[in-house]
Amino acid sequence: QLGATKATVSIARGGRLVASAPIGATGAAIIKIENNDDVKHRPLLVRLDAGHDVATLPRRADGLIDVGRPGDLEFRGEGYTVVEKLDTMRAFFGGGKRIQTLVHTYLTAGTYAFVDNQPGAHPPAEPLVFTLGARR
Repeated sequence: QLGATKATVSIARGGRLVASAPIGATGAAIIKIENNDDVKHRPLLVRLDAGHDVATLPRRADGLIDVGRPGDLEFRGEGYTVVEKLDTMRAFFGGGKRIQTLVHTYLTAGTYAFVDNQPGAHPPAEPLVFTLGARR
């Protein structure tokens, strides 16, 4: 692959995570994340272990998925590996300035999920799950 895969993931009103186009290639990826919702969100990208589903990932007592300590560059939980943990994205109330962040990462074959890991997000945002290549 000569260039990085580019994609946009939007957090729509009501907290649903949607991709502008399928994220379909392994390797380097540049993913723009845009909060178009009027509440704060904290996106998290995890790679699911074989046989695990995003709905059954273990959650802490506060309802969040454990991502380790703030300074941890890598974290492995039961059934998942944290790929990217992002800061809280402020709410979008309209106007010309979009609430965006860029993720530069490397994706291997497997199943991934973007989830909202914002404290107090009730109900939590609907995750975006996608699979690249053959699962290992």
